[in-house]
Amino acid sequence: MYDPLLHINFRSGNNFGKARCEPGWNWCPLPLSDFDLWYVVSGSGTMRIGDEHLKLAKGSCFLIHPGDRPEANQNLEDRLTVIFIHFKTSKLTEDSVVEQDIPIARHTFVHEQFGFEILLNRILETLELGDAFSSGEFDSLMRLVLYELLRSQEGNLTGDSISVKQRQTVARVSSLIRSSTQGKMTVMEAAHLAGLSAEYLSLLFKKTIGMSLQGFLTKARMERAMHLLTETTMNVSQIADAIGYDNVFLFSRQFKRHFGGPPSIYRRSSVAAVPHGND
Repeated sequence: MYDPLLHINFRSGNNFGKARCEPGWNWCPLPLSDFDLWYVVSGSGTMRIGDEHLKLAKGSCFLIHPGDRPEANQNLEDRLTVIFIHFKTSKLTEDSVVEQDIPIARHTFVHEQFGFEILLNRILETLELGDAFSSGEFDSLMRLVLYELLRSQEGNLTGDSISVKQRQTVARVSSLIRSSTQGKMTVMEAAHLAGLSAEYLSLLFKKTIGMSLQGFLTKARMERAMHLLTETTMNVSQIADAIGYDNVFLFSRQFKRHFGGPPSIYRRSSVAAVPHGND
């Protein structure tokens, strides 16, 4: 999958903060010279960017581009509190560093606001601190924020938005599967650990990582088998049994389908393990 942020670097601008807008506030700046991440913490109002008119509410997030002339007004009976973070982007080429656009829509409604606001407040703290690590930390945190916007936009378009809680569930179950000592966890056992039905958990896996729960179980088994082949002296039959296969031929067939070659190839190319410490 293409990652639009992979080669972009993010540098902080000179203007950032969190503010409750004054009673007479309205926003109509000159064309911006940098990017401005503008997020509504609370309150309501309207925003116009170009020909697009949008309502402001908690969770509204705008990525305003250089050259944009936004116009915003608030509801005087429900005044706005906003976070704003100006920043610049660059991309390192063979010859020079050039300014880089960000292929993200101007407006996103963030459904998982709690975690998103934690990230934004962490950025503000980093910029206030301004120590030797702030530049690298800002780049990393801004990248996380923009990934969250990309996920939200993708979910809004497809109607398959994945919540933070759902992603955490998939991550927790994935970790339990990988750390299973016997490597024999079934779909029903994984669903029981998650407290969900097997059908729903499999759907979450499909929506979150593009793979069914059964597919992930098989993948985890094959990766564990590769680890045992290359880092232990266990033979193929022992490994097949260890990861839950009663039939070594079925194991070998699935291993070849997954890695493109039989287990014996990897066994011959591995270095024999030696005991740790003294016997």
